[in-house]
Amino acid sequence: MFGFSAPIALLMGFGMWTLPPSPRWLLLRAIQGKGPLQEYKEKAIGALSKLRGRPAGDKVSEKQIEDTIISLKTAYTDEEAEGNFLEVLQGPSLKAFTIGGGLVLFQQITGQPSVLYYAGSILQSAGFSAAADAARVSVVIGIFKVS
Repeated sequence: MFGFSAPIALLMGFGMWTLPPSPRWLLLRAIQGKGPLQEYKEKAIGALSKLRGRPAGDKVSEKQIEDTIISLKTAYTDEEAEGNFLEVLQGPSLKAFTIGGGLVLFQQITGQPSVLYYAGSILQSAGFSAAADAARVSVVIGIFKVS
């Protein structure tokens, strides 16, 4: 099964290796102060031109890069400061955190994952003579658990 997909995965890996960096990622690094804007802007224009199949220094690519810089500056300056873990325990996040954590805790306490893992053995000991029958019933149980 893995052997058939390996050549495709290798081909995709080689294709990804030849791709230039994302122009938006390059610009974001510059806006975050991780390098000079002009240098990253030139790299982004080159990368976008290569991705679009246009000649280097294309005016359309430059216009798109300028628009992207403006949108990133707007988005980056509008961002709030990074939060911390304690914000999860306050306000509207607390309700979602409590419900989600409670569901996970309830599933672990009641042994739900174990039941599905051992469903074949449990069903065989409950009277299903063939392993295939027990496997089919465990699939049905799994479908009901998902829905």
